[in-house]
Amino acid sequence: MAGLPGEVTERAKELLRNLEGSELNVHTGPGAKGRIAPPEIQMTLFDGRDKLREELQQLEIEKMTPLEALQKLAELRQKHQP
Repeated sequence: MAGLPGEVTERAKELLRNLEGSELNVHTGPGAKGRIAPPEIQMTLFDGRDKLREELQQLEIEKMTPLEALQKLAELRQKHQP
């Protein structure tokens, strides 16, 4: 990397090796703090929105005009706003 100090490129290489080895540590080297724990759960796009998902899946979008689709989206947005 042109113009970067050697310490910077060496640290970048160290971090890359760390990530590629699936050993994502907060710190590497002496006194490393250890692996970062994965999140307990993965939230989904429709977390808590099962009713909305069902309504979207039931739409026959290939039979809708663009205007009907926009109107339906506006209706669903208003109906399911938090």
